[in-house]
Amino acid sequence: MADCNADALDMTLGWRSAEKCASDLEQLYDEHSESLFRYALAITGSTEDAEDAVQDVFARVIRSNPSLRNVDNVRAYLLASARNAAFSLLRTRRRRNEDMFAGDAEIESSADTRETPADTLVLREAFESLPAEQREVILLKVYEGMTFSEISQAVDAPLGTITSRYRYALSRLRAALEEEADGR
Repeated sequence: MADCNADALDMTLGWRSAEKCASDLEQLYDEHSESLFRYALAITGSTEDAEDAVQDVFARVIRSNPSLRNVDNVRAYLLASARNAAFSLLRTRRRRNEDMFAGDAEIESSADTRETPADTLVLREAFESLPAEQREVILLKVYEGMTFSEISQAVDAPLGTITSRYRYALSRLRAALEEEADGR
């Protein structure tokens, strides 16, 4: 990625520099915005908050480090930024005495044909009921395909904590599906 700065985006450094910087940022957005959105959505449970978190991440990139030249793992850096933005939104929402998990959480259903609509609904409700820390680990592991080490780095938590969150979340999801199966 070219050495960009906020001034280049304002085109004060010349058309070629600003054009290259904008192109690099557009490519970065295209590559990462969807997974950042899913991650923020898993944390916040709100489409609007997830969109705000992603917008905040890229606004910070433009203001502070558009080139990301000194970042070893851009994906982990952006995910950590999205996590921070999402939890910041949750803290703000809590301060306003709003329900922390209110909203229209949207989790893509599995393409597994054995899954019935009822299973999908039960799984979605169970996922939404997980603590935010467990939701984020499930999302990063299952939907983003990250390793536990990568997740540990992205959320700045010990590896053992990450694996425990994953194990507890899977256990709760499995119990919800078994409970639903027993009730049929």
